[in-house]
Amino acid sequence: MTINPSFVDQQKRKEKISNMQDEIDRLQARVKVLEQSGGQAADVTLQVEQKLQDGCNCKEVVELRSQLESSELRNKRLLQTFKKTSQEVREATYRLMGYRLDITGANNYKLCNAYSESSDDCLLFQRGPSGELQLLETSFSKTTSKLIELYLEKQDSIPAYLSSITLDLFSRHTGNM
Repeated sequence: MTINPSFVDQQKRKEKISNMQDEIDRLQARVKVLEQSGGQAADVTLQVEQKLQDGCNCKEVVELRSQLESSELRNKRLLQTFKKTSQEVREATYRLMGYRLDITGANNYKLCNAYSESSDDCLLFQRGPSGELQLLETSFSKTTSKLIELYLEKQDSIPAYLSSITLDLFSRHTGNM
């Protein structure tokens, strides 16, 4: 592979600019020391070197601030992506499964069916200490007592229970079945 002369020139220029910036910083520090001492500084070079070392800390602070801003921006973007993805998952779940899922509090979930006759016709579930989900009583869940007995008590299947509600509401909604 051949070396790109343009790249080499560019690198040399960057190095030269960096060296020139360092020299400018040293000269500015020297002028500042002379101005502060009224031209009476005994060892200007030593004082300049000390100021430049202190200045290095400033450069570190600037670099750390830049890294912090970069991290904050990255976190903000991740949060935005998470919110967008969460909303997409909720929408897809609603369209595919027929239930809108809302988290109403710590370990509490509210499910509303797409075919519900009223916006109040929702089911509430609570996650127990060992991770199991329990149906909480609502006015709507009271109307599904036969389904609760069959699918939750006898079969221990929340998905079958939810599916049977969807089919029942769908048949009422469309007048079929």
